[in-house]
Amino acid sequence: MKLSTVLRQAKSGELRQLSTIDKTDDVIVDHINLALLAIYSRFQLKTAEIVISLATGKTEYLLDGTDVDVSLTSTEPVLQLVEAFDEAGAIGINDDTSVYSIYTISYDTVQVPVTEDNAFISIIYKPEPVEVLFVDSGDGSAEEADIPLPKALIEPLLIYIGYRGFSL
Repeated sequence: MKLSTVLRQAKSGELRQLSTIDKTDDVIVDHINLALLAIYSRFQLKTAEIVISLATGKTEYLLDGTDVDVSLTSTEPVLQLVEAFDEAGAIGINDDTSVYSIYTISYDTVQVPVTEDNAFISIIYKPEPVEVLFVDSGDGSAEEADIPLPKALIEPLLIYIGYRGFSL
């Protein structure tokens, strides 16, 4: 979906009653980015994988790309862990009833209480959406930026933009 489509529809629809100062392209793009974060949090629109190579004596692993024992398949930050697997199959996430569960001890760190050498854990996660940037170069190319959202979700996007526009 193109940025120009969303800008046009937001200005002529949900934000029609606002002054032109409150519905500049920069302001609407800020609303779009917040809406994308909310929509990606609620729906599983994209997944990526983390592979953790378990090390003896190590129980905590950073998921920000700086830990040498952690391999990420995406450059986008982790938004939410979806499911985890080891060689035996599915393992729990934050499941107090399972001894093999992994735990999110902070937004960018997981704890693996039970480790063994040369073992791996695969974690499927929802990455954060790519931020939409509006840089007006004067040739109109900024409005041709892609919004990483299926067209079927344009209505919730516009409703969120309208909510943000009128609540500020």
